[in-house]
Amino acid sequence: YGEYYGRINNLGSGLAKLPELSKGSTVIIYAETQKLWMLSAFAAWRQGYVVGTIYATLGADGAEFGINQSGAKMVFADGKLLKVLASIASKLTQCKRVMVFKAEDMDGPAVAQLKEAGIEVTTLAEIEESGANAPQVVIADPDPDPLFVLLHLVDPLSRALTCTGAHAVEPRGDRRAHVHIRHDGQPQGCAHL
Repeated sequence: YGEYYGRINNLGSGLAKLPELSKGSTVIIYAETQKLWMLSAFAAWRQGYVVGTIYATLGADGAEFGINQSGAKMVFADGKLLKVLASIASKLTQCKRVMVFKAEDMDGPAVAQLKEAGIEVTTLAEIEESGANAPQVVIADPDPDPLFVLLHLVDPLSRALTCTGAHAVEPRGDRRAHVHIRHDGQPQGCAHL
């Protein structure tokens, strides 16, 4: 656990050095759930970034919609999804960087297409190393109010519902939370997490 925590801090410090990110920036994780997915999420949260996820099974339309709708500045990605990102690179309006989980996935035409669209492509290891070679950057205490959970729900066929926030998260004694979900400022229901 100590080694993993060190990696989280190093990656977080490396992320803090990136010019496109600042506290409150949105980053997307477009990958299957795995150890590097969690490392990326924890490192981003430590720097005060909003973390959104896009299922690895969503195709180009779903990925484009989720990345643009959230205003993401950066996408963490599995190498096998680089082809999808490359196919929509010219349509990504705010994305400045794609961070690939593994260095061996950096070769190929997909990386060239992303770079041609003006999107930096780096590896997680590069950013982690950059953070390890710099003083640790720790964000100020998070704002206590309001607590906000980013939810991004997309019907890939109709794009009927996009819920970008869950407000009024109420912690409960049984380690679950009661979440009031809103869409466009209107109550839409609630969920128990």
